[in-house]
Amino acid sequence: MFQYYGDFDQEFTGARDLDRLREINPALKNFDTWLAENAANIQVG
Repeated sequence: MFQYYGDFDQEFTGARDLDRLREINPALKNFDTWLAENAANIQVG
């Protein structure tokens, strides 16, 4: 799933009105922000 978002970012986000989504959900975060807040909770391996 994350690979799809990385490889097809324009196709995925281009089909969405991010400004409108942020109006509906002001707490919406981009992936970098979410990752910074949640990295400690991710278990690898």
